[in-house]
Amino acid sequence: MKKNIIMAASALALVVGCMDVETRITVNADGTGTIQETFLMKSEMAEGMKKGMGAGEEAKPDAKIYKEQELRDKAASFGRGVSFVSVEDIANATHQGYRTIYSFGDVTKITINQNMKAKSGQNAGKPALAENIIFRFAKKPSPTLTMIMPEKKGPAEKKAETKPVDDAQMEQQLKQMRLLFDGMRFALVVQINGEITKTNAANVNGNAITLYDIEFSKFLDNTEKLKELNAKKPATMEETKALLKDVPGLVIEPAKKVTVSFKAR
Repeated sequence: MKKNIIMAASALALVVGCMDVETRITVNADGTGTIQETFLMKSEMAEGMKKGMGAGEEAKPDAKIYKEQELRDKAASFGRGVSFVSVEDIANATHQGYRTIYSFGDVTKITINQNMKAKSGQNAGKPALAENIIFRFAKKPSPTLTMIMPEKKGPAEKKAETKPVDDAQMEQQLKQMRLLFDGMRFALVVQINGEITKTNAANVNGNAITLYDIEFSKFLDNTEKLKELNAKKPATMEETKALLKDVPGLVIEPAKKVTVSFKAR
């Protein structure tokens, strides 16, 4: 039984670790828009999921790594007035996945939970911690979108007494962390359907603002940073971003309140 539990935990780490999830919110000048969520995982893991539990069976040609009804039902989790539009299979040389599109009629009513466990499914069976970004919108004098980041602090928990960890145990923990984080990426981009005229955002590319793009493989060789993550065990995305803000190659918006004014095309 114990062996099965260890195998299941290792399998979960592999599946979660190979996840690449990008959420892109497009906002129009009237406050309407779309949410596009792109999910990718390494092809070998995707094929394993398609095979299901049947040992030695080949994946069916039309097998999916998602259930369309679940993606349709997910619209409600994005807030009031959000509707499922479509889903399509996508793939590249190394990864497989899907892209889902939802539409909304009022950006101030959407809910974007940036909690990583909510996106990865690690909290199966219980609700994930809500780390909702608040959206505000004004149409006049010019369309202006404001995004307010959630608080950094996670839920208060009773700290368990920690025992000293020797070098061998630490190396094993770091090895598990490298396994978990290899290939993992979470990104959140807000795209304006128009021309940006004014913003305090730090990461702007054309009409797109990247709130964060965290590719964990970029610091897997940074032993000190891994030790810090292992010791502090951040419970929220905000805590994670605070710990990783100085890592080269990661894009993390430093402002807690981002405002962007634009004009429609």
